[in-house]
Amino acid sequence: MIQPDELRELCQRIIASGELGRSKTYAAILEYLAEQAISSSTPKEISIAMDVLGRGSDFDVGKDSIVRVHIYHLRNKLNAYYARAGK
Repeated sequence: MIQPDELRELCQRIIASGELGRSKTYAAILEYLAEQAISSSTPKEISIAMDVLGRGSDFDVGKDSIVRVHIYHLRNKLNAYYARAGK
């Protein structure tokens, strides 16, 4: 099992690699998910929307797919990282 400091360091290596692009959003989501994993929490879509993307409490996950879209792209970027720099 990966230790919290190792996970945080891994996130920083991924961010520093440039594989996530110039957008700070993907880095923020990655760090948020890592911290949630460290605290043994499984965040809900609404939590990511509010805590990371700055959406209000009236955010409707059924009508707005912004979180799912960002997670989809983040997964693709992480796959690209591990295919190249993260081997």
